[in-house]
Amino acid sequence: LVLIGDELLAGKVTDTSSHFLCQELRSLGYTVTRVSIIPDSVERIAEEVRRLTLAVEVVITVGGIGCTLDDVTVEGVALAFNRPLQTHPGFEARLRTMFSNTLTAAHLKMALVPAGAATLIDYELPTGEQSRFPILHAHPNIYLLPGVPHLMRQKWAGLRKLLHPGRPFHNHVFRLNLWDETAV
Repeated sequence: LVLIGDELLAGKVTDTSSHFLCQELRSLGYTVTRVSIIPDSVERIAEEVRRLTLAVEVVITVGGIGCTLDDVTVEGVALAFNRPLQTHPGFEARLRTMFSNTLTAAHLKMALVPAGAATLIDYELPTGEQSRFPILHAHPNIYLLPGVPHLMRQKWAGLRKLLHPGRPFHNHVFRLNLWDETAV
């Protein structure tokens, strides 16, 4: 897991995403080996994503995929693999329809993806409707989620279905009544 945001490092926002995602990934049979919290820096994002992509099965980034100036995660992922950014035509069309005559350049920033290394994944909302904002899947094993907790959880519900291994995962808890844990 790579959490991205100066606001996390400054203590302005409490991280609830890593706890939630660690529990969820564990329930699917994944072992989370690292949780990184890094600043809104294209270079730092590129460095962390590049390193983790080679080391783990799945890399999930949280934060930095919106339309503000500090949302630089997509740019960092593109830099990690020496890819330029390009506009995804299907998502651009969707944004143009959604925002119509209130569309801004900031909105269009959300349609940028790493060239030749990105797929947009549509998913169903709990209401049964199709989400208007797809999940970005980059390179072979990177998934980008938003930093706003309720939006991250909403997209996670769609991503969870893709990452589910299709086999049951069992976890057994043993509770022992011992005063000294070295007796185990």
